[in-house]
Amino acid sequence: MVSTTMPGTRRVRVLIAKPGLDGHDRGAKVLTRALRDAGMEVIYTGLHQTPQMVAEAALQEDVDAVGLSILSGAHMALFPRVMAELHQRGIDDVPVYVGGIIPDEDVPQVLGWGIRAVFGPGATLDSISHLIEEDAHVRHAALEAGQKFNPATLRPATEIIGEAAGLANPDFGVSSAELAHHRNIVRPNQVHEPPVGANSASGAMVEPGSVATSHTEGQGEGKA
Repeated sequence: MVSTTMPGTRRVRVLIAKPGLDGHDRGAKVLTRALRDAGMEVIYTGLHQTPQMVAEAALQEDVDAVGLSILSGAHMALFPRVMAELHQRGIDDVPVYVGGIIPDEDVPQVLGWGIRAVFGPGATLDSISHLIEEDAHVRHAALEAGQKFNPATLRPATEIIGEAAGLANPDFGVSSAELAHHRNIVRPNQVHEPPVGANSASGAMVEPGSVATSHTEGQGEGKA
């Protein structure tokens, strides 16, 4: 994955968390590695995090984005609790992205809780990385200008990803009415797939609680 970090800007900090009892974290670890290789600083919490633990980590680490991964089916119980804990700590200016097995019928409610975007199975690492980085640049610009940042004012996720894929008029594979209603759903068929091998992950593991940053040393290390 090619870094799109802009020179002279603050490094993007991302928290990747696995709330609840979900014991499957390979995807979260691969994403952590991919975001790191894209130039971001990534904090991975490890498994079995409570909503309170996730929110406290976001506060202590001063992150620009929070990513939640749930494959257990408990998203409807855990997502609103995480959002409530973030709100209690005054973290209303940090976009929250979610992924995992989330049925389409649950997505409107998930977005209604203020979550920025839903990434379904098969969403590309490049699309996730690009959206998080673009959003973070907007957030940084607002904060540096002394303005209050509200994630709800960000452009639709599908629009940003479509532009990155070179689509002047992106066809996201859904009706215009559905896209207007679910403007921030991100599904694999919403962007053109990159060439084979251009967006693969090595699956290298990241230990819980570690801070993974873009490496300039250790050039022999495999990249996601």
